[in-house]
Amino acid sequence: GTQMPEDNACYCGIHMGWAFFAASDLNTYSEAMDVVGHEYTHGIMRNSMMVIKNIGHTGAISESMADIMGNLMEQILGLTDEEWICGECSGDVLRSMKDPEKYNNPISVGGRYYVDPENLDEDQGGVHTNAGLLNQMAYKLNEAGMTMEEQRSLWLTAIETMTPLSDFPEVLES
Repeated sequence: GTQMPEDNACYCGIHMGWAFFAASDLNTYSEAMDVVGHEYTHGIMRNSMMVIKNIGHTGAISESMADIMGNLMEQILGLTDEEWICGECSGDVLRSMKDPEKYNNPISVGGRYYVDPENLDEDQGGVHTNAGLLNQMAYKLNEAGMTMEEQRSLWLTAIETMTPLSDFPEVLES
């Protein structure tokens, strides 16, 4: 049978020294710098950590780190995003880092919209949904006056100290 395209974007890995990224014909994610930066960050994480357990809290941390770095890339390039929205230039908003609950993402573990990480049937244990937990923290650090360079350094250091099984308490300690 014919396979239907999936409405997504992804980092596909490295082949013969080339990094490959993809976006489905069902979307225009390739037109959004924050989404391109998000997928690029997945490539960095995959190659620095070697293996990422992309389920539950570990997957949510990975998605959030990718959201954060994608948003910082967008802003460092001079694109304005005062609301810290993910994917807005594609015409398909994915998440809000300023107000995660606006797009059904939680702001606290166990809070409204939180997905139990053991519920693998729902977004692989909330990997995209629970990204709001760290996303709002990044937005608040920005609002508190942290420079783009300080933010980039903080989150890149957090990425570099993560392990394939990192959980929220470990990220908060780094």
